[in-house]
Amino acid sequence: MTNRLTTVTAPDERSQHPTGTKGVATGAVSHWQSLSLEALAQLQGVGPVSDLDAIGALWPEDDDPDQLLEHILTERSARRKLSDPGDTA
Repeated sequence: MTNRLTTVTAPDERSQHPTGTKGVATGAVSHWQSLSLEALAQLQGVGPVSDLDAIGALWPEDDDPDQLLEHILTERSARRKLSDPGDTA
């Protein structure tokens, strides 16, 4: 006989908490529960942005947002062509 672990069994949270409300009072929410954006923001302790300059300050100065946008659009276009090879546009 070896001492290797061969099986791990975990309880099914859905069967124990079918409403997905386990831990709501403490701020923890079951991954089975869908939340509105407002409820999710409240649980995470975040709110609306009040200062766009503060967010802009987080962006590295040597990164060009226009180049990022161009890259994203190019990549999306390439993926669309791969997913629809009959599209020649």
